[in-house]
Amino acid sequence: MLLRLRELSMQDGTLPRLRTEGQASTLVFSPSVALIALLPTWTSQGTLLDVTGVDCGSVTRDERKEFFFMHLYYSKVETEALRNALNGPPDKSHDELSSVRSVVFGHARIFPGLSSHFEPVQPDEIESEVQVYEAYVNSFSRDEALKRPISYAVMPADGNFDFTNLDRWYERDVGERVGDYTLYRLKLRN
Repeated sequence: MLLRLRELSMQDGTLPRLRTEGQASTLVFSPSVALIALLPTWTSQGTLLDVTGVDCGSVTRDERKEFFFMHLYYSKVETEALRNALNGPPDKSHDELSSVRSVVFGHARIFPGLSSHFEPVQPDEIESEVQVYEAYVNSFSRDEALKRPISYAVMPADGNFDFTNLDRWYERDVGERVGDYTLYRLKLRN
């Protein structure tokens, strides 16, 4: 899949825009955080999730959290699943929640060795973030979708992904099977 996306980056305008404007013109969405984490090593398209944005780029923690909430929204993550992941280790069947604690609260609040004045996350902070996510989901609009328009969706071919939120804002082509994944080209609905 990653090699196919690299091929597409030469055809879809990603590389020329990256050279002239310093940023990718296309974004890739996948509920698979493991795949998204590898994508920047193999191709030039950006990712909706922006896994290393805080650590290696110019993305603020608040922006990264907003991008993450968008990722969760398109992945159709329910507030209860988010609450459970923030309270402890995420359910392994929810790959899209694998890094939720560090994205929402920052590494220094999760890993005691990273701060000389460690302050563990408190239950009221977790509930507050769940409410922020719920408000985000309930107010999601076309304007929100336009903030980070997605060009491609990559889904595990053997999965049963719920496309409800993605299909509300995007039209998908029939998909192209590439190994263990299906690649969809997306077009924002009018």
